[in-house]
Amino acid sequence: MTGNDDPCVALAAQLIAAIDELPDGPFWVNDLLTGRYPFPVSLDVGENRTVAITPQIDAMFPGFAQALADSFFESSKPRFRNTEWTRMVKGEFGQVFGQQCRAGVTEDRPEAAVEAVRARLEERISQIQEREYAFGCHLFGDRDGASFGSFSIGPVDFSPRRQWLDRRRRNGSVSQVTASRLERAWNGGNLRKRKPSRDQILESGVTETVSDCEWVCSVSVGPAGEDAGLRKALIGMRLAVATIALAWERPSWVVDEVLIVFDRNPHLQQHMVFYPQGGFRSGSRRAGTRRGLSWVEPDDWQRLLAGRRNVFDCAGEAICYVTGMGGPTKRPKMMSTVFQALHWLHEGCREDDDAMAIVKFCSSMDALACGGAQCGIKALGRARFTIRDEAGFDNLVKEIYGDGRSATVHGRNEELTHDWSGKRHDAERLARELLVSCMIWAEQHRDCDDPRALSQCE
Repeated sequence: MTGNDDPCVALAAQLIAAIDELPDGPFWVNDLLTGRYPFPVSLDVGENRTVAITPQIDAMFPGFAQALADSFFESSKPRFRNTEWTRMVKGEFGQVFGQQCRAGVTEDRPEAAVEAVRARLEERISQIQEREYAFGCHLFGDRDGASFGSFSIGPVDFSPRRQWLDRRRRNGSVSQVTASRLERAWNGGNLRKRKPSRDQILESGVTETVSDCEWVCSVSVGPAGEDAGLRKALIGMRLAVATIALAWERPSWVVDEVLIVFDRNPHLQQHMVFYPQGGFRSGSRRAGTRRGLSWVEPDDWQRLLAGRRNVFDCAGEAICYVTGMGGPTKRPKMMSTVFQALHWLHEGCREDDDAMAIVKFCSSMDALACGGAQCGIKALGRARFTIRDEAGFDNLVKEIYGDGRSATVHGRNEELTHDWSGKRHDAERLARELLVSCMIWAEQHRDCDDPRALSQCE
């Protein structure tokens, strides 16, 4: 491919030409005064210097970034969100552009720029390491978690905050002084104000992140950009919570009880009602309360962990697939299916609207059925269950998937404003039973990477 045919070189040439053609002086001042755009846009060209550019030039960087990703960084695409990849490319292009200007480079500038940007990006990517994200969590309410002990679901660890802090102290992430101060604060003691320092910033971060939670949920994520890493960690955390919730008949209730501070802070929802005759009424309800699994006793929890090892192990492998921990999975197709089904079930559990929750629970079942819709879900159920009432099962799937999911998605649900809570519970129950049975089967057949096998009778 010649330079003229290379999309990266062509886009680099357009960028360089557009920047070179900008007028000298602070042209952007007049642009702001005349309302051409609301704020100045700049390009960092190194040596503490920036070049003012227009929004039109800035809008060219996403295309250039995408071309570079398609040509040279296909395997790195899952590691970055589009916006952060564009920021990286823009930053490295600016440095290269500045170097070329200072060196007086005139020949083959686009080709040289692409190669230089590519090399700089490769260097930056090689320096990205695995990391651990931490979130405050009300798992077992306000009870001291020491009697429960820590546990893991793949790369997701749930630990009592003191055990988590001790691990951070032992690996050198938190100093002894900071650990002691955090312990004192958690015991209700008052702390003297610290001078600004790295330790002070870290202490403040832990205090705000963990808040008054007795538990910390930490998620290990493979090499990824900052934005993508956080997103992977959040997905991993939510999948782990959904996995715990599968132990109960109504997982949505458990998902609502296990409060992750990042997702939902306790707050008061208030409203007022006005009546035609001049009357009114105010109402309120608490949301995001931090009860946690307050009814679960430590001995019961240990028995639950032991009894659901297959489900936890399968979920852990799927979460590793999402977070990039442990290297490439040996069965990516099966883990992709489990991930999507578990993800949709979690989203259905968190959904406020009953009709939309049915759509999401059906998406979970459809993922397990490899997109087979009603017929696929029926085949999946017959492969995984012993169904005594065939006609009743078929009718249940029709009501949930056809009358519920499909009619809603395609705009044919004339009863959308009716009460769908009963059908929601049916959809949730069936989605849970199918997912649990499929996860157990997948864990028992670890050499299988064909999700279609889930629907085949043995």
